[in-house]
Amino acid sequence: MKKFLSFLLSALLVLSLAACGSNGGSRSTASESSAGSTASPEAESSAAATEEATATPEPSAQPTLEETVLLDEGGIKVTATGLTDYGLGGAPDLELHVENNTDGDIMVQTSEYAAVNGCMVRGIASIQAPAGDSADDTVMFLDDEFEKAGIETVSDIKLAVRAIDADWNEICASDFVTVKTSAYGTVETPAVDGDVLYDKDGVKVILLGTEEDEDFDFYFPTYVKLYIENNSEQDITVKTLDFKANGEVTQCSLNAELLAGTRQFTELRLDADSCTQNGITELKDLSFYFSVCDLMTWNEITKSDTVTLEF
Repeated sequence: MKKFLSFLLSALLVLSLAACGSNGGSRSTASESSAGSTASPEAESSAAATEEATATPEPSAQPTLEETVLLDEGGIKVTATGLTDYGLGGAPDLELHVENNTDGDIMVQTSEYAAVNGCMVRGIASIQAPAGDSADDTVMFLDDEFEKAGIETVSDIKLAVRAIDADWNEICASDFVTVKTSAYGTVETPAVDGDVLYDKDGVKVILLGTEEDEDFDFYFPTYVKLYIENNSEQDITVKTLDFKANGEVTQCSLNAELLAGTRQFTELRLDADSCTQNGITELKDLSFYFSVCDLMTWNEITKSDTVTLEF
């Protein structure tokens, strides 16, 4: 968000400077024309208009995409139509067009799970479409999640949408659909280096290291950075159980949710109050095991042996 605000302020400044420069340039040109040119004002005006009309527009920073229908059921149609360069979240947004040919007002939302370039991110949309009308809006993505995943160019977006009525009852919902851009197949997945903590049945967890973050009072400052790959055919949740810090039972937060064939950069964070109660002021070691569960039912699929990390 900070990057987006900086970009916005910079853009406004550039536009202001451009306006000033344009006015100054016009005065200089007029003066030079009076001194050394015999062209009439009408001719100069016509030439300027022609130059402006033939100016090449600035190319978009993001690739293009063909319109892709995400949902078409019961008079409700949702189509992905394009990408913006920057959205409210600082990252490119996915543009949607909603057609509501029903007798009631609807709202179209995205599911809580989405993936860009195969990496799990949050996609946020809530689009209202009155009865018998249409609406255009975007799915917002967040710049910090794109940066964490190393996403610069959007290759593909996997998401699902649903339509609800005025009473928040679901009318219809789509399956997950992959929207491919003109960059599909050309964007390489960044290599990830680290210690492999778990690798079984298509699920891999890699330790990326630790970092300090004192911005959240409810978390212990030191947190563990993890990278998880789900190369299985199931949608999964990865969590930790029997968690101990410095030998003491401690509450922690890890609830990674991955669609089949996706990956995620995530964090294992310790509860600050729990650490205070256990007298933990610095991390010496952690022990736990990973539990891999079905995303929807939370039934355990498999689990790891005990993992021990020493600092």
